[in-house]
Amino acid sequence: MTKKIKAPIKPATRLVTSGRDPQAYHGFVNPPVYHASTLLYPTAEDQVAHRARYSYGRRGTPTSEALEDALRELDGEACAGVALLPSGLAAISAALLATMSAGDHILVTDSVYRPTRNFCNGVFKRLGVETTYYDPLIGAGIAQLCIEAGVDTIEHAIELDDALADAIKKKGIYLELTAYHYSLSDYTEKDAKSTGGKYSLEAMREKSGRLAISRGLKISFGSGVGPFPHGSQAKEFAYLVKYGMTPAQAIQSATTVASEMMGWQDRIGSIDKGKFADIVAVSGDPLKDITELERMGFVMKGGQVIRNDIK
Repeated sequence: MTKKIKAPIKPATRLVTSGRDPQAYHGFVNPPVYHASTLLYPTAEDQVAHRARYSYGRRGTPTSEALEDALRELDGEACAGVALLPSGLAAISAALLATMSAGDHILVTDSVYRPTRNFCNGVFKRLGVETTYYDPLIGAGIAQLCIEAGVDTIEHAIELDDALADAIKKKGIYLELTAYHYSLSDYTEKDAKSTGGKYSLEAMREKSGRLAISRGLKISFGSGVGPFPHGSQAKEFAYLVKYGMTPAQAIQSATTVASEMMGWQDRIGSIDKGKFADIVAVSGDPLKDITELERMGFVMKGGQVIRNDIK
């Protein structure tokens, strides 16, 4: 007898059911809303020893925990976890502690939220993390400051010049151009209005993008998605080719180069045994027409076919 494979839950169903646990709430479908601050313990000893699932309203309730569970379920198996935090400082410090280690160097704008400055000057200093504060009006100088601090990647670098390009290449730093979104009307119309047509981010991006490619900088694919819809990032490829890459180099920027930038070249970036089976395909030849990548016909994620319009 063939065992029937259970079909995956559809996104719409997961959206409705995630975070629910009716058995824990006496059969009620949705989790109740807990308005709480102080919690009671059986004894003072229990409070000191933190012998309870919850300790204080701002540190989490069954309601916030249900939302965390829902977000985690919606994100899927790859989700490392979800944490809802009670304050700006808690959110900022959690992100910093998750990414920084002893010996690291962090750049922080001098106009930073005061509690964050106190955190950097106090906690980070004790942990051996160096903090450098910079003028928020530093402009293009931020790129040189990043290089001196030892960053692995630089995003945009729209005011890239020869000296900066040489410094980036010498350090082996990766660069993400994010070219396409500078051509959107959100940018071009504002540029024309605010500068009377004197300056154009689109033109600056093309000039510095061509320089970066001609100097042989390590360019990793980045789109700056947000001003335009997710799912249309492939438009970036045409701009990389326009600026001087071959179609093959543009594709490699989003595969092998991007995986090396992340330090994941043993897991992604190419179709090899033991790597994630994340594969896309198109009907035409992107080496002849890079815009073929904007017409994706086949998508496989983790070995599972998500879309197949190629027959």
